[in-house]
Amino acid sequence: MKRSTSLSAILVASIASALLPGCLDPGQDDGGAPRFEEGTEALSQPSPSSTVRIARVLGPQLEIQERTFDYLPTSYVVQPGGVDQVVMAGDRVVALRPNGSVVAKDGAVGAAWTTVAAPGSAVKVVAAGNTIATLSSTGRVRIKRGALSEPWVVAVGAGAKQVDLAGCGVLPSGGTLATALAACDAASRIGYIDASNRFYARTLASPTWTLMASNVASISMAGTGIGVLTTAGSFLVKDGALTAAWTTVAQGVKRIAVGGFTTDHPYAYVTNAGDLYVRRLQEPAYSLLASGDPTINLFASALAMRQASGALSLMVPNTSGTPRYTPWVSQGTGRDLTLSRYFVTLDVSRTSGPSITTVVLAE
Repeated sequence: MKRSTSLSAILVASIASALLPGCLDPGQDDGGAPRFEEGTEALSQPSPSSTVRIARVLGPQLEIQERTFDYLPTSYVVQPGGVDQVVMAGDRVVALRPNGSVVAKDGAVGAAWTTVAAPGSAVKVVAAGNTIATLSSTGRVRIKRGALSEPWVVAVGAGAKQVDLAGCGVLPSGGTLATALAACDAASRIGYIDASNRFYARTLASPTWTLMASNVASISMAGTGIGVLTTAGSFLVKDGALTAAWTTVAQGVKRIAVGGFTTDHPYAYVTNAGDLYVRRLQEPAYSLLASGDPTINLFASALAMRQASGALSLMVPNTSGTPRYTPWVSQGTGRDLTLSRYFVTLDVSRTSGPSITTVVLAE
């Protein structure tokens, strides 16, 4: 998709259409970003076009593949230059080079890289919506919002152990597209763990940090979902406001992940025994999906994992409904496998500032 707004993806439709992949026709494509046509009376019928990006790191080599919403496999495209880490958000790709520099690109998979941070600037990168965050070797956190040419802003001066970002998820109904985009930008979140293992978070629009929890080993944020792994090995989650209560999911946990961006986003954890459990928000219980001590990357409809052996596997959604989880599909052997949130483009018609029912934006 073309990034014509400050956010990577827009869907104006009902919540049912947004959350049921079978309702979307991957053959429909408007070929561009949301646009307005004068002389019409109301919102036109949405015509979605969805794309999923999959990135794998084989040694230092980065390869990216695009699939339509039916998840039919396509070829991986080799990206120039070696990488230590890659993250994606919509059509934005951000990579950490071995020398500690950060490069990024918007738009086509074959687009040229733009250097956004100099060598030695970062040891970790994260991305969500239109925001990139870097973590330095001294624990400094910097964020860049909007275009790749925008300046960096220091969010944490020093001492941070981990940083994460979350896009906005599902917005309330009413208002115009412009107000919805502004609301989503304001709802996006950032969180970090300080040197004393305290977890702080805030919206990107607010300067005030909220102490979320103490004795935290790692965090994962997506949409309105937040997960923490405590230093004692407990997995706690919350959904909604930053001040919402924590719910304990499991003990004896070594790794966690939270996916976005729909109201049915998944939570996952890996036990000390190396077993992977996943539950979507609207499911009654967690399901055992893999063993082999995997690392996991999630988003609204698919799961990617790397097992301790280096085996990379992808699990795509079953759009027919049951079974909910399909078999894992091998993606070779490498260092990492990650996914972008799916995104949708459509036509919007108006006379003057349409009233919208629901807006869902990818992270």
